[in-house]
Amino acid sequence: MQNKFALLDKQFDIDKQYIRLLIIIFIVAVLAKGPVLFRGFAADDYKVASGVESPDLTLVISQGRYIGAAVMRLFNALGTNINDMYFPFGIVALLLYSALIVSILRFVGIADSPAAGLVGGIMIAHPYLTELFTFRMLLPALSVALIFSIIALEMVMKVPATRGARAFALLATLAMLLTYQIFLNYLAVAIIFAFIFGQVLHNKNSQALATNNNIYRERAITLMIISAVAAIVFILIMWLGKALSLTYVENRASVIKIDMIPERIKQISSALVNIYWSAEPVLSGGLKKLVALMLVISGIIISWRLLTDKGREYSIRSIFMTLFAFLLLIPVSLGVIVPFGDWWPVPRVISHVAIIIGLIYLVADSCIPGSSNRFLMSINFILRIVVLIGFIFLSNQILADQQKINLWDRMMANRIISRLEMHPNFSNVKFVHVNGGSWSYPVKLRTPQGDLNVSALYVPYSKASLLSEVSGYKFEWAIGTRAATGEKYCQAIQPWPHAESITVDNDVAIICLKKQESNPLIDASWAGKVEVVSSLLYAESDVNSASSSGLTALSAAVMQKHETIALLLLEHGANPNVVYSNGNTPLIEAAWQGSLPVLKALLAKGAAPNYKRPDDGLTALKAAMSVNKADVVQALKDAGAIE
Repeated sequence: MQNKFALLDKQFDIDKQYIRLLIIIFIVAVLAKGPVLFRGFAADDYKVASGVESPDLTLVISQGRYIGAAVMRLFNALGTNINDMYFPFGIVALLLYSALIVSILRFVGIADSPAAGLVGGIMIAHPYLTELFTFRMLLPALSVALIFSIIALEMVMKVPATRGARAFALLATLAMLLTYQIFLNYLAVAIIFAFIFGQVLHNKNSQALATNNNIYRERAITLMIISAVAAIVFILIMWLGKALSLTYVENRASVIKIDMIPERIKQISSALVNIYWSAEPVLSGGLKKLVALMLVISGIIISWRLLTDKGREYSIRSIFMTLFAFLLLIPVSLGVIVPFGDWWPVPRVISHVAIIIGLIYLVADSCIPGSSNRFLMSINFILRIVVLIGFIFLSNQILADQQKINLWDRMMANRIISRLEMHPNFSNVKFVHVNGGSWSYPVKLRTPQGDLNVSALYVPYSKASLLSEVSGYKFEWAIGTRAATGEKYCQAIQPWPHAESITVDNDVAIICLKKQESNPLIDASWAGKVEVVSSLLYAESDVNSASSSGLTALSAAVMQKHETIALLLLEHGANPNVVYSNGNTPLIEAAWQGSLPVLKALLAKGAAPNYKRPDDGLTALKAAMSVNKADVVQALKDAGAIE
């Protein structure tokens, strides 16, 4: 039975089973992400805690989010704070995300599957998606982008297809890109699976099924063309804005250079292992391996169906086309960030992986003859229930950890303010410089990852905003000479809670906190975690912060032979001449390791080729010669190194 509704004078028929499917997925969404309806702060949220200002809008526009910036400006015009709209837009965003999943399932042609409700619940409960909801300021723009994405899918599905509907789908897709680009990833996933399910897995034994096959193929092709055209127009808009000096383009919106492609391939390989296999704070190793096992089983089922399909010619063609489609999922798993400058595959950016996983499960279900494999279906059902419950619990843990870190930050900030108010010159304070700061507290949280659930007293741009938020004072972030004054002062005194750890210099409050001894950037660089390093750099972590022994992230990466990370750190301003406690510099370490790309990058960034280790006079050239690295020796000599 169908219900009719109208949108912009267009009539749509929605079967009641899709409404039931929407309700099921929405209930799971509330169970998994319900805490989003309560107040909370991601580090970025503090920047707009007191309202959106011009620099905030400029940053959003530089990322191509023109409509997102307009939404922020609209809330300002209404006299409201976008950060404080978490309750209504939390509900709206959860409902719209549920609706997007239903639209994707309908678009692919798999919404009628008996397991659609359960698998749809797994998609919406995935922890990667939860990180998006930790950003309260994002919820209104997220809701707008979801609406545009749903409209694009529904317009492409409209029967009969008309030029007007396709034009409307194109406008909706472009509007989505101008709001929040990650949803292009969701459309790409829908395109691939509509092709797989329609073109490849539909048996052609009947005219009716052949017609269905054509429908899914046409949907995939139509949405692919629309998405490509919208992406081209979006790039032109970005280029035009830059050419007319209306805005700048942030590095993550700039395409990588050709010589960076080999490095990017390594990054993609590492990220895929991290996404589908390795344990993460937001997704435990046991649960991730269970999900991976189920994906492998699903792949075997799909392959078996293709190999045993009637008609050898059709089977061979199907196998080839299915393989090609699944290969496309490799770059699509990482989505729109693949060709762009900054590499930051944090969970929120690759949240569409949840859709990929769910659709693979459902495609496999369609390959199983129903009545003859009840045992297999029962095992599938039990395993999926386990995954669903695990995802719900982990999503709640992420949001609970956010509440904890927010509470600890507020308590710490209140103690700082109380001490600061006792200073006789407090009334002069307009700016705040917070030196140091830890990303965590003595009691460790379970889910800090990248810039997720880290202390606002660790992220440079959120420190002053946190102090303003908890106190009601209006503090600004000290930069330039004010920040230099603060750095100099803190070098000479003991950190918090020492009596001199807080002072006032003219109009600047200087707060000296302990520096993070267990530095996440150093730890990630040592462990070779490219994705974590990228996300920490994106969150503006101090690239030159050092441990008590003088170890920096760059030194750690070079010592552990993580070339990709070393090059990434150098691009973000890592000091090439830092000296470790043993007297070595990164250049000496690179010479010993025989890492020519890193050594050349160090020299290009100003590494001193003739630095001598204090205790024995060792130079990078001597180190290279001692391990017979002729190419490294030559590179050092070309840079002016002398024996």
